[in-house]
Amino acid sequence: MQTGTILLGQGKLADARQAVQKASNSLLMGRDLIQACIDPPHSPQCDAAALAGVDVEPLYSVGALLSYCGQKDAALRSLKKAIEKNYCAYTALQTDPLLVNLRGTPEYPKLLSDAKQCQNNFLGQRDQSSR
Repeated sequence: MQTGTILLGQGKLADARQAVQKASNSLLMGRDLIQACIDPPHSPQCDAAALAGVDVEPLYSVGALLSYCGQKDAALRSLKKAIEKNYCAYTALQTDPLLVNLRGTPEYPKLLSDAKQCQNNFLGQRDQSSR
């Protein structure tokens, strides 16, 4: 899944399609999600594929893919859930090329603010435990 995601972020759609064809078809790898997203691009099946048993850490990756796929609401739900479960991703939200479509939405500033608060909470807890 990582190779396909990286290639999507670089705008290499044809290469991403090839990488997906070679990927494991395990749900944990996210092959169905990437396939629904790129063949054809922005398919409504992205949302359904995203809900297929993801753990906390991959929620961010799923949200980024959904954003790329044009599934704004599903992307926001996934990213919000990742942040709520302490996957802060503050810097990634600002730099991930798969989130370019999400950054201009009215919901993005709140998502970014929540991620910053998540990061601050983590750093505060880390600093307290090291004393």
